[in-house]
Amino acid sequence: RLPQQRDFYKNHVKKSDTRVAVIISDALRYEVGSEIKEKLLKEANTKEITLTGMLTSLPSITSLGMASLLPFSETLSFDISEKKVTLKGIDSRSTENRESILRLEEKESSATTFDIFKNMYRNEQEEYIKGKKVIYIYHDTIDAIGDKGKTESKTFEAAETAVSDIVGMGKLLSSLGVVNIYITSDHGFLYERKEIEEHDKLELKNSYSILGKRYALSSERYEEKGCITLDLGGYYGVFPEKNQRIKSLGSGLQFVHGGISPQEMIVPLIKYRGGTNSTKSRKVNVKLKESIGKITSNISKFGVYQLDPISIGDKVVERDVAIALYTLNGVKVSTEEKIRLNAIEENKLYNFRLTLSGTHEKVLLKVIDLDSGDILDSKEYEVNLSIASEFDF
Repeated sequence: RLPQQRDFYKNHVKKSDTRVAVIISDALRYEVGSEIKEKLLKEANTKEITLTGMLTSLPSITSLGMASLLPFSETLSFDISEKKVTLKGIDSRSTENRESILRLEEKESSATTFDIFKNMYRNEQEEYIKGKKVIYIYHDTIDAIGDKGKTESKTFEAAETAVSDIVGMGKLLSSLGVVNIYITSDHGFLYERKEIEEHDKLELKNSYSILGKRYALSSERYEEKGCITLDLGGYYGVFPEKNQRIKSLGSGLQFVHGGISPQEMIVPLIKYRGGTNSTKSRKVNVKLKESIGKITSNISKFGVYQLDPISIGDKVVERDVAIALYTLNGVKVSTEEKIRLNAIEENKLYNFRLTLSGTHEKVLLKVIDLDSGDILDSKEYEVNLSIASEFDF
């Protein structure tokens, strides 16, 4: 018997005696989760990794699935007219509100989106997780593509992107010192590459509070041909017995979810514990691009090389740097360029422009590590704004 999705927090997060990060990817089907596990085994330094399944609530939709992964899911309240789920009186549909719900159970909790966390600088990521016991990160690639009629044909590509995204996030969290990482989803999906034919569409004869492509909800019990009616506690759900779609308003019939098929209801649960090696990871090395040692314009072009490729096997990790012009006494006198050096090829060149302010005879171009504050490379320039040069732009 599969464990229930609504017991996830109680059985895994609450019982952990160390910090926990949970990556929740919308519409991550079990088979895609299996690919993530295999890729982590090949690419990441894993101490332990397991894949099991969990059974969603019904209907297998985002609002219920996301709420079920939070604390207090046993007492959730589902409003079938709005597909709204409240926990402890809080609407659980936004990331901000989910963080509030998490903090009711564990004060040192946070919730954010995949894009926001990924695009932070390394020092910001470290600061974000500092002191946290529970971190929820929400990812939405598959559902964002598949749930729209215009883009649902790109579901396979979205699944590939999701695998890459989540494996990368797992490795990133591990490099930040998070030991216990869970990867799971709110629901799965059904997908047909070909157009859905008319005989695979069901037209229901009764009126429903909510009519989806794979489910219908009502406060009254109705029976429909080719469907199963289930008592869901306070309301009734009607679900196609097979993989047919229900006729309803809106486009998109190839990518669907909400029904009772295993592909929709069984979600992956990956438990990933990052391993440790005797070899400590190091950041990529950097070097300023060679250039004429003169500045002849307020706006000048410079370059910096990332000498090493990012490599999990060689334990070479990304580096965040800030680059600006300074007086010889250490006063910043230009705009500042922040760059994340995370290329997978060696000798990657990053070009940028800086705007110099004030009047100076000489300045120093400095590359500074954002985490440590160390000066990684520097070069002195003479300033003569009266000379024009073809190398300035």
